[in-house]
Amino acid sequence: NMGCPVKKVTKNGPGAALMATPKLAAELVSVVVKNSNCPVTVKFRSGVNATSQTATEFAKMVEDKGAAAVTVHGRSWAQGFNGLADWNVISLVKDAVSIPVIGNGDILQHSDGIEMMEKTNCDGVMIGRGALGNPWVFSPKGRPSELNEIIQVALQHLAYIEDHLPTDRMIGCIKNHIGRYFKGTKGSSAMRKLVYDSPDFKTLKTSLTTLIK
Repeated sequence: NMGCPVKKVTKNGPGAALMATPKLAAELVSVVVKNSNCPVTVKFRSGVNATSQTATEFAKMVEDKGAAAVTVHGRSWAQGFNGLADWNVISLVKDAVSIPVIGNGDILQHSDGIEMMEKTNCDGVMIGRGALGNPWVFSPKGRPSELNEIIQVALQHLAYIEDHLPTDRMIGCIKNHIGRYFKGTKGSSAMRKLVYDSPDFKTLKTSLTTLIK
C-alpha cells in the first residue's frame, strides 16, 4: 500500500531499515540471488537519515552480491515521503555501479521522468505515488482539463477493479483511489464528496456515470 508511512513498513526491520544493517542486507540479497531463477533487483533510499547518505556504498554492495539492477529513491528513511527527493543521489549511484540504475522520487508528470533521466543519467524511472489518480503521468499529453475525460478514465479504473477485486469489501480503498482523480480539478470538493459519500461500489459507479455529459 503506497499510502503507508515508511516507518510503519519498516517497523520490524525490513525495507529501508535494512540500510542500517548492511551486513544483514548483503546476506539477504546473496541468498535471494542464489535461489532465484529470475534477475533480482533491489530498491533502496538515499540512506537512514540526512547525515547517513549510504546509497552509493549500498549500491556497490548489492551489485557485488549479484543484483541485476537497483532502484534509488532520493529520500532518506527518516524523511518518509516528506520534503523533496535528492536526485543527485541517483547520479552518484549511477556513477558508482555498472548495473542499470532506476531513479525514483517526485515524478508527477511525464516531463519529470525525462528530466530525471537527463539530469542523473539513470537508465529508467520508477513512478509510485505520482501515478495515484493520475495515469496520465505516463503520457506526454498529460492530465486532461475536461472533467468528462477524467471521469471516463476513473470509470475505466472502476471496471478493472470490478474485474479483479472484491469491490464492496474494499470500498474504502477504492474510494480513496478514485477520489484522487479529482484533486485539483474545478469543483474538486464536490466531486470528492460524491466519491467518499458513496456507500457501496454500485452507487459510486452509478454516480460517476450520471455525470458524463
